Amino acid sequence: MKRPENKTLTKKFLKAAGGISTALGLLVLIGWYTNTVFLIQIHPTFVPMQYNTALGFLLSGLAMISFCFGYKKTSAVLGGVVALVGGLTLVEYIFSVDLGIDQIFMEHYVTVKTSHPGRMAPNTALSFLLTGLFFIANLLKMDQQKKEFTRALFGSILFSLGIVAFLGYVLELEAAYGWQKLTRMAIHTSFGFVILSIGILSKLFFEQVEGSKRSWLPIPLAFSVLFIFILFSQATHQQETKLIQEKIELEAKSIVEQMKSKLHEHEKALNRMADRQVNFKEITQQEWLSDAQRYYEDLHGILGIRWADENHTVRWIYPHIENKTIVGLNLTFEENRYKAIKESMQLRKVVPSHTIDLIQGGKGFLLLAPIFKGETFKGHMYIVYRTDDIFNKMIKNDNFRLSILEDEKVIYESNKNTIIDPNINPLVIKLADMGYNWKVKITPVKTYVDNFTTHISEFILFFGFLVSFLFGFSLHSQQLKNEKTRELLESQENLKELNKNLEKRIEDERAKFKKQEALMIQQSKLASMGEMIGSIAHQWRQPLNALAGHIQILKYDHRENLINTNYLDEYTDKNMKLINFMSETIDDFRSFFKVDKEKTVFNVADTIDETYSLLSAQFKSSN
Repeated sequence: MKRPENKTLTKKFLKAAGGISTALGLLVLIGWYTNTVFLIQIHPTFVPMQYNTALGFLLSGLAMISFCFGYKKTSAVLGGVVALVGGLTLVEYIFSVDLGIDQIFMEHYVTVKTSHPGRMAPNTALSFLLTGLFFIANLLKMDQQKKEFTRALFGSILFSLGIVAFLGYVLELEAAYGWQKLTRMAIHTSFGFVILSIGILSKLFFEQVEGSKRSWLPIPLAFSVLFIFILFSQATHQQETKLIQEKIELEAKSIVEQMKSKLHEHEKALNRMADRQVNFKEITQQEWLSDAQRYYEDLHGILGIRWADENHTVRWIYPHIENKTIVGLNLTFEENRYKAIKESMQLRKVVPSHTIDLIQGGKGFLLLAPIFKGETFKGHMYIVYRTDDIFNKMIKNDNFRLSILEDEKVIYESNKNTIIDPNINPLVIKLADMGYNWKVKITPVKTYVDNFTTHISEFILFFGFLVSFLFGFSLHSQQLKNEKTRELLESQENLKELNKNLEKRIEDERAKFKKQEALMIQQSKLASMGEMIGSIAHQWRQPLNALAGHIQILKYDHRENLINTNYLDEYTDKNMKLINFMSETIDDFRSFFKVDKEKTVFNVADTIDETYSLLSAQFKSSN
């Protein structure tokens, strides 16, 4: 049985929640149509409420108002549309597809922190899915306990999603209202879901069906608390990871810039050598070797410096001892070398080659500077690198694993034996701006990331489990306490009723007993009446015989003239005594059978004499 005042209070909450949701959705829709940005986006740096989100709030509010007035079918239809939009949006995110529903009504012109124009955030889509399912579930024929449990579960999760996102804005914790790099939930969207969840949960807290103990209630409520802590834990972890990622990206970019700077120094040195070869009319081999030696000592990590003539034949090399087998070699014998030569001649600038197999062994590459005198090609000045040597010299950082990829193949990797952190996304930087067909992939090692990692998220999660358990346990304990109190009150009421009935029964039994006792006394008297009548008969037999004798004697005495005044007086007195005796006998027996007699003082001796006189005739007849 639902209490009327509670049902009225529930309707007020439902009307208020439905009205606020409807007004919120309508205002934002007006904002989209009238280009009123402050209705769409509370702050220029905040996320806008998407058109579909506003439409979802409008339909959800109307569904709640319909539900409040008992139009469950209308409510379920509106809720079905809301659930469909939310569900399809989640499908778009999960399967990375575009179903064409994001901008079906409006082309979006505010896209701050929006991964897909017009697409609501994934947590928003999940919230609308739960909201729609709530209205649909109320139409289904379900057990009352299951219906209340569903209402509690959906309402609790919806409240958790809304309040966490709202607090994320308050605490400036972006990961609380945005999942990964996807569209974020707007601040007024989070407020709307909090209002909707309060409306849903109002039926749970203000109405209770008779006989429904709701022993399951601590489960969804405790789960709601735990879910809030889980979301905050994830948000804290994402925020911390983001800060670490930004710090690592900054340092990684610095490493790449140093690498670019050193490669640029090599290019400038190579250009200087090429210019020297052109500007001097005639340079001897010894002068060239002396110049190459200085560059070789300054440019750490190179394998050698060489000059090839206009026919691409190697003429001079340094160091000459290690590379004496190179002199006379034509560079066009191998495809990658030939492509680099042709490109450098076409562009007339320093060009690196793709990875090649070095004659000395191992993998390497060439950095070629074309030599032109006017329009006449005079050959190449180039530097030979072994990839491991040059990059080991350039990159001296134990905090990162640095991989250099060419055509998606790793040509160099540092710190191979270190453990990298899988939670941090590697930074990939292309060197195409320098003419290198390389990608530099930089991944921090785990020990380096651990220096910046805290355990706040784990603590929040642990604390959440503890708080949710204690919250659920306290609710369960309170339920048991309330149930025992209710049972005790019912027992006391039953006892009072029993005592009341027992007193009445005792009074009834007492009256019944008195009645039966009086009846038994009366029956006893009636039983004795037969004996009393016999006694009366005995009592009256002698006086009656005497009266009969006196009457008979009177006839004879009249014949003999014995009747005179004295005779008559004596005759009268004698017979009157007999008659009075008989009359007193009747009065005594009448008094014996009288039920209600007043208490009076009596003489015991007289009473014995009277009793004896009543029974004397019976005694005589019985000898």
